[in-house]
Amino acid sequence: MVLDQPGQPRRGREAPEPHPAHQLGRVDDAPGVAARLSHFFKTPWLTAAYRDGMTTISNLLRASADRAAPVLAAIRDEQLGAPTPCAEYGVGDLINHLFQVVDNFEGLARKEPTDWSGTPDVLGTDWRVRFAAETDALVAAWTPESALEGVSVNMGLPQLTIGRMVLLDLVLHPWDLAVATGQEFTPDADAVAELHTLADDLGDMPRKMGVFGEEVPVPADADPFTRLLGRAGRDPRWRAHAAARH
Repeated sequence: MVLDQPGQPRRGREAPEPHPAHQLGRVDDAPGVAARLSHFFKTPWLTAAYRDGMTTISNLLRASADRAAPVLAAIRDEQLGAPTPCAEYGVGDLINHLFQVVDNFEGLARKEPTDWSGTPDVLGTDWRVRFAAETDALVAAWTPESALEGVSVNMGLPQLTIGRMVLLDLVLHPWDLAVATGQEFTPDADAVAELHTLADDLGDMPRKMGVFGEEVPVPADADPFTRLLGRAGRDPRWRAHAAARH
């Protein structure tokens, strides 16, 4: 059950099921995916990825968090019940989910156990301010080179893939929230390029697990982010006012 305030049930809305992305490491072919991605663990790649005291992933997380924060800050309380491109989430639910993702993937960077059994409710807190602090901690956790080494004990996938997965959420969900609340959103171009690599490497696995919906066709000359949205099963033309009519 999703809560409006700690200990108080939100009327008229059931909590969404845990997001399938958190099951990626528990599917039968996860070892095969790990083997297919093992070339990323070669020392030359890690050396190239680690620059100026930060991994490439943490740089991309930093850039993406900086673009996400203004979106969350501009969301008004009366918009928390609005629909989003993620059909199972309203705006408030998606904010709670995003906080859960940021917190758990911070732990995954340190190879700590994580708990996806329940989504915490942050809506009764100063979540607009908290988001900056939470994402600062996420970036810090993915900064050491060791964060990209080895395979995640929790999810059975390469740590690099885990880092890219949280980057995916930190790019797509701010877009979800932006279009749901009438805002503009421009992602970091390098992050988008990295996420196309993730989509290439995972192949059909996210779609089979329900992480991505069916691919949405986009024009052949579409920009990289529009193509990424389509690959992730999102309609780049989705708008809240259109969803409200259905």
